[in-house]
Amino acid sequence: MDHLVDTEDSAEILDNIARLMETFHESDVALQNALSSLTAGMSAPTAMHELQHIDLITQVHADLAKMLPVLARSLRSHPTPRDSLIASLTLRSLQEALIEPSDGADTPSAGELSLF
Repeated sequence: MDHLVDTEDSAEILDNIARLMETFHESDVALQNALSSLTAGMSAPTAMHELQHIDLITQVHADLAKMLPVLARSLRSHPTPRDSLIASLTLRSLQEALIEPSDGADTPSAGELSLF
C-alpha cells in the first residue's frame, strides 16, 4: 500500500528543496564570480545581459532557500503570518509570483531589478 503524503512529508520535502536551492545559490555565486573575471574587459552588452540573468537566478535561489523553511514550519503546526512569509523573500517579483499574484503585472526580465 502506498504511503500517503501528509503535511509532515510535505514540510520535509520543502526543507529538502530549500537545501537544494542553497546549494544552487552557492554554485551560482561561484559561476558568477568566474564569469565576471572572464568578461571583466568586455564591453559587450550581450555578456552583461547574461551576467545580469545569472545574478537574477542567484537571487531567486537564495530567496527560495530562505522562504521554503518558513513554509515548512507553517505545515508543521506553526502557522506563519502571511507578512512573515512575504518578508522572507527579498525579490518583489518573487513575492508577486508566489504569494501575491497581481493581474497583468509583468515578471522582470533578466537584467531588470525589481526590489520594491
